[in-house]
Amino acid sequence: MLDERRQLLDRLLPMLDGVSRDAQSFRRVVERFVNDCVVVDRVTALTCAREFYYFWLGDVKKLVEITARSGFTT
Repeated sequence: MLDERRQLLDRLLPMLDGVSRDAQSFRRVVERFVNDCVVVDRVTALTCAREFYYFWLGDVKKLVEITARSGFTT
């Protein structure tokens, strides 16, 4: 599971390079990213991108909140 997500993030990260750090910009990139995935990988790709969002923003407070309520697991 971790290796699969790492591979997905390796494809997503270059697409996010230089993108404004806001929800709308992230959404546009993720939509393109997911559409570029084969159909069977799209749910996993979208889940991975959603979980990565707060890491990308650097929102440590939100990450602490999520992990405190067990909203993020590996």
